[in-house]
Amino acid sequence: MKDKCIAIGASAGGLAPISQIFEQIGDVKSNYFFMAQHFNPRSTSLLKQILARYASHQIEFINSKTELNKGVFYILPPGKKLCIEGKTLWTEDDQNNPGPTPSVDRYFETLATHFGKDLIGVVLSGSGSDGSIGANKIVEQGGNLLVQSSTEAKFTGMPESTSKKIPSAKALTCKNIIRALNSEDLEAEIEKIATESLGSQPDYLGLEHIKETNLKKLLKLLFETTEVDFGHYRQNSINRRLSKFLSDIKSPSIDHFLTAYSEDKITLNKLKNYLLIPVTSFFRDGDSFVILEELILKKIEQFNSGEVFRVWVPACSTGQEAYTLALILQKIRIEAQFDFDYKIFATDINRENINHARKGEFPLEDLTEIPHQFLESILAYDDYFTFDSKIRDRIIFSEQDLLRNSPFHKMHLVSCRNFLIYLNLNAQSIVYQKLFHSLRDDGLLFLGRSENLRENDQFFFTINAKFRIFAKNGNLDVRIDRFFSSNPKGVENFKINLDKDFSLRKKTSGPSHIQLVKDEIKHRFMPPHIICGKDWDVIEFIGNVDRFLTFGEGPRQSKLLYLLRREYHSEFVTLNSRLEGKERSVRSQFPIRLSGDESKYELELELAILEQKGLQDEIRTIIFHLNPVKETTAIESDPQNSQDSTGDE
Repeated sequence: MKDKCIAIGASAGGLAPISQIFEQIGDVKSNYFFMAQHFNPRSTSLLKQILARYASHQIEFINSKTELNKGVFYILPPGKKLCIEGKTLWTEDDQNNPGPTPSVDRYFETLATHFGKDLIGVVLSGSGSDGSIGANKIVEQGGNLLVQSSTEAKFTGMPESTSKKIPSAKALTCKNIIRALNSEDLEAEIEKIATESLGSQPDYLGLEHIKETNLKKLLKLLFETTEVDFGHYRQNSINRRLSKFLSDIKSPSIDHFLTAYSEDKITLNKLKNYLLIPVTSFFRDGDSFVILEELILKKIEQFNSGEVFRVWVPACSTGQEAYTLALILQKIRIEAQFDFDYKIFATDINRENINHARKGEFPLEDLTEIPHQFLESILAYDDYFTFDSKIRDRIIFSEQDLLRNSPFHKMHLVSCRNFLIYLNLNAQSIVYQKLFHSLRDDGLLFLGRSENLRENDQFFFTINAKFRIFAKNGNLDVRIDRFFSSNPKGVENFKINLDKDFSLRKKTSGPSHIQLVKDEIKHRFMPPHIICGKDWDVIEFIGNVDRFLTFGEGPRQSKLLYLLRREYHSEFVTLNSRLEGKERSVRSQFPIRLSGDESKYELELELAILEQKGLQDEIRTIIFHLNPVKETTAIESDPQNSQDSTGDE
C-alpha cells in the first residue's frame, strides 16, 4: 500500500494500541501518518519520549509551519487545530472548540478534505464520541475507516459511537488493523479477515438464544467456584462479555463450555475476571477532579488540627482512582499547609486487581494521564513508574464484595465510579444505601459520568450534576426497618431476569432482607476485626477498624504490623508469639487504656487462627474488643503502662 494517509484518532486507553501500530507498521516511507490523541499539554515531551521507544521513525509535533513528508509521524498538539495547504502543515489555536483537544472530528475533516479517497481513518480506544463526525467526512470523501473492536478497546466510547454513526466502519482488533494497514490491498485484506473470523466466532448470544442455553447453570457454577454472583449484573453486559470470552477460547456454545470446563477452576476464574470489566485510568474525566479538589479543600479548611480525611474507593479495580485521590490530597497537604492527614481505603472483589494495585507499578504510557503538577510524587524507571512512599503508605487495598460485605463508615468521601452502570437497578439501590451509610453526615459521593441516582436521589443532595458529585442527605433518618420497605420491587428479585424462578442462592441471588439486617447488626454489635493470611497479610477489614490503624513512612502497608498504631505493637508481638505455640486463640491479659476522645474506653486485642474444612490456606484474625473503662483497672494502677499506651490518631 502506497501514497496513502493514515490518520489515527484516540483518547483514554489509546496510547497502548498506538504504540503497537508505531512498532509494527510496515512500509512507512511510502505513506503519510498523523495522530491526534487527547492528552495533557504538559505531557507533550513525555508522549514523544514514550512513542520513540516503539518506533525508529521520525516523530514530529506540528507547531510551526513544516513541510509535509512521507515516513514522518505527525502529532497534533492539544489545544490546536490542523491546517494543511499543498505540502505545508501548520496549526492554529482551536479557541472555539468546547470539547476535548485536539478535536479528532476537526482533524479528520481537515485531512479528509485534503486527501480524499487516499485517507484511512483509524479510531482507537477513548471515552466520549469525539471522532464520529469527522469519520463520517472520511467516508463521504471516499476514504476508508477502521475502528478498534469494542471488545478489545480499553474505553469503548469513541469506537462504539463511530460504529453506530457509520455502520460501514470495519471493527477490528489492533492486530488486524496493523495487518490491514500493512497489506497491498486494504479492502481485500479486510474482507479476508472478516471471512476468517466468521467461521471461528460464535454468533452473538442474544436474549432469546440465552434462554435456550445453560446460562443459569453457568452463572451458578461461577458463584459456587468464585463466590461472585453475576445475577446482580446487567444482562446485556454479561451477554456481550460472555460471547466474546467464548469466542476467544473457541467454545461454540455455553453447553460446550460447561462440558469442557466445569471442573477447570483456572478457566472459570479467567471468565470471572473477564466479566468483572476492570476498566480504569488515572484522572478519568479530568475536569471532574478539578471540581472535586475544590470541594475537598473547602472541607479540609474546616478541620481541626491533626484531623484525618477518610476516603473509600469501592470497586477500585487496579488502583488508579485511589492513587489519583492520594495525589490530590497530598497536593492539598503541601500547598495549603494544613495540619491534616488522610487515609484511603480501596477495595475490589478481584484479588488479582488488588495485588496489582498493592504493587503499584504501571506502564510508562499511563503517565500521560497524570497532570504535570503531580509528577513530583512519581518514581519513573525504564519500563514502569510507581509512587513515592508518602502516597503509597496512605492507601490500604483489600478484597471486598460490595454487594455482600458491610461498608466502611465515617468517610468524608466515597468515590464509586463506573461500577454501578454494570449493575441492575435492584443491585444499584442496595449499593446506594451502603454508600449512604458509609458517609459522614456531610460526606461527599463521587460517581462516574454515566451514572445517575435515579430513585435513590432521596439519599443525597446534588452538588454538581455535570460531574456527578453529591453530598449525603444527613437529615434523612434511615433506620434498620427501612431495609424492609425501601425497594418497592423487593430485593428478593435480584435475579438475572431470564425467568421469575431463577436465583443463584437457594432463596435469593442478592442480599436478602435478613442479610441486610445481619450486616447492620454486625456493624453495631460485632467487634471490628481484620482477616489476614498466614503471615498477617491483610485480606479484609470488618467493621470500623481505621481508629486502630495508622500511616507513615517505611515498609509497604500490606502487613498488619505496619498498619497497627505503634502503641499496639508490643502487645501484638507478645500475643503472636503465644499464637505460634500451641494456642489457637489468645487475648490481652491487661487492657490498653485509650487516650483523647476515647479515654473512656479500653482495648483488648485478640488473635486467632481460624480452622475450617475446605480452607487451603491458614487464615488469621485480629479482633479489637473495645470496652468502657471500669472504675478500677490494672492498667490505671501502672503509670508506666498508661503512659506507654497513649498515642495520637
